[in-house]
Amino acid sequence: MVSEPLQIVQAAVSLSFLALGMFTIVDWLRHRERSRGYLALALATLGVTSVVGQLNTLTGHRLDPALGDLALALFMASGYALLLFRDSFIPLSRRLQVGALVLTVAATAFALVVGIPSDLHQRPTALQSIATIVVGFQYDEYH
Repeated sequence: MVSEPLQIVQAAVSLSFLALGMFTIVDWLRHRERSRGYLALALATLGVTSVVGQLNTLTGHRLDPALGDLALALFMASGYALLLFRDSFIPLSRRLQVGALVLTVAATAFALVVGIPSDLHQRPTALQSIATIVVGFQYDEYH
């Protein structure tokens, strides 16, 4: 079980990510630049991912797999938006962009079908472990 002070810190971090995402959305609405839009999308979806993860923990994972699946989809969308933000400064070929999108969708679909457990107390199967590694590698591709 997680201690109360740790829960408070985790909630504060999640809300901070969410606030950062909201601030970047407001910035994008003021300036309407493509790169700011991708950054806003990346940070906002990452912030919502963090909050959804906290909600899932606070509810004792009673809303799994719905919240876990939502968090996974948002996390992967955040990563792809980060890649598009990077593309604003270091252009990628259209083929690489499409390839990254296809791999992101495939990795996300694989993880959703296999069902990666979001409860740290639940031991993953071998296939779930592979799906977790695939998602991790795919997200790491964006950096």
